[in-house]
Amino acid sequence: MRGVKAGLVLVICLVSAQVVGSAQRAAWTKKSYHAMMKGNELYEDCSDAEKHVQFSGERISLSTVSAAQCWAYVEAVVDAIPGGEGFEPDSDVRLSQYVDVVRGYLKEHPESRHFPAYYLSRTALTEAFPDKTK
Repeated sequence: MRGVKAGLVLVICLVSAQVVGSAQRAAWTKKSYHAMMKGNELYEDCSDAEKHVQFSGERISLSTVSAAQCWAYVEAVVDAIPGGEGFEPDSDVRLSQYVDVVRGYLKEHPESRHFPAYYLSRTALTEAFPDKTK
């Protein structure tokens, strides 16, 4: 699983996709992002994850590779968002909640799933956990 997570982080950093944002959006939406995965692929992985995740106390078991890819991808996105860029979750938010937010956003926005998964994930997370000081 660590290999999958490290690989996803590396993939995010290797391939570039142009993201166009309006003047009213945060500065991060106007930047170019490295994205090998599109929202459609992440949605498939996260939909599979919903069916193949088991919780046992603090332990999480993911029974398919695509489920692990979803969780690792979302965790990598959360880790990659710099402080002060509109994303300020409480310290007790769990990875499962981030995955739920991203999966829900992708489900509710099928018209956008052809965009880079990083952009869509970050949009979902920033909307769900906005910076409370702004």
